[in-house]
Amino acid sequence: MIIKIFSLLVLISIMSAQNAFSGLSAWTHGGTVGYSGGGYLFSFQNAFRNAAMLVDAERTVQLSLVRYPAEVNAQSAIINGKIKDHHLGFAINNINYGIFESRTADNVLTGSFSANDTHIQIGYGRFIYKDKIIAGLNSGLFFSQLEKTNASLITMSPSALLRATHFTAAITIEHYGKVLDSYTSHSEHLTPSLVFSLHRALNRYPLELELSSVSTAETNKRVYRVSALYKPYNNLYFKGGVSSNRLDRISGDQLRRNLFNDMGFGVGYAFDNIIIDCNTFTYSDSHSIFSIAISSKF
Repeated sequence: MIIKIFSLLVLISIMSAQNAFSGLSAWTHGGTVGYSGGGYLFSFQNAFRNAAMLVDAERTVQLSLVRYPAEVNAQSAIINGKIKDHHLGFAINNINYGIFESRTADNVLTGSFSANDTHIQIGYGRFIYKDKIIAGLNSGLFFSQLEKTNASLITMSPSALLRATHFTAAITIEHYGKVLDSYTSHSEHLTPSLVFSLHRALNRYPLELELSSVSTAETNKRVYRVSALYKPYNNLYFKGGVSSNRLDRISGDQLRRNLFNDMGFGVGYAFDNIIIDCNTFTYSDSHSIFSIAISSKF
């Protein structure tokens, strides 16, 4: 089809277990890039893919820009806050595939068109039992546009979180959806992903670790991710991540090519109420994703 769109869809299928409406699983938030797709249970620069994490969020506005190869880019805007005991979030995620030329079979230019995906979500989190059990829900609308053709669906992602003495565990049913309009007359079905996350903060070191797994019945594949957040100082943050996809990308014995395959890294710094966060993810020896995010408390 179109090279740029096809390239991104291939990349998304490698990074995640979700295939249908692949734009849903594209990384649109800067923090996700640095965590190599993980980071569901870190409070710092959280995209609230697990809505239960909204209970830990301060009132902030977050803006992110993610640059993919082939001039594909993604943006997100997130705002969250609290009304009494209700923790709320609102997010707009967009992927812009660029401008394309439209030509006839004789290669005569007839015009141009654009392609993009937009996901609008509202998140809700609430304590269910003391501060130990938390429930959350993300719900939204997903719109996909290619030239004059459109597709849309309703999405829901319920989640539950348990806080124990030494760890936090959570489960999310990600992107359970109902297709409203499709690109074709074929009736499409969206298969949700099941996300399990386990988080531990070390007492003796300023380090947080997370293990997460993402699986879906559609692809019969499970992806594991290990993410880390290191805070040596109050204003300085380092993050990193790697996934089990790395095992499929190791080729031969060339250390240089294999060393950084499927690895994410990020650094953040806080200036009073403003945090700047830069991230990168490398999925081959020559291809990387870059992102920058800025958030402000209010």
